[in-house]
Amino acid sequence: MIEVNNHGLTTSTQCQQLGVLQYTRRQYDSIGRNYFDRTGWKTTSLSKPIMIDQLRDRIYHRRSGIRSRQLCTELLAYNPEMDGKVAGSHYDRLIAYGLALVGLDQRGPMADRRRR
Repeated sequence: MIEVNNHGLTTSTQCQQLGVLQYTRRQYDSIGRNYFDRTGWKTTSLSKPIMIDQLRDRIYHRRSGIRSRQLCTELLAYNPEMDGKVAGSHYDRLIAYGLALVGLDQRGPMADRRRR
């Protein structure tokens, strides 16, 4: 799953040109009043809590598969109310793992599209 914030947009564009199957999301255009598909995951103040909740659910139900001490350290230190506001706070592993989980949750529809 490619995060399309900042540099990820270039990666997503290259993958499209190479024909790589990517995660797509439905987005509503309030001006044109219709829906359209966008590739990649855009981490925003609305989408990030969804991703974190999915991660929390997997941890709670012991389905996370986490084996990385560094990821565990980030998870223990993560405070959603202070996210990005604490100097030196980086949650790259947490975000990468959260994106992977969102991608796994979407693999059914993606696999169906690949077969067509």
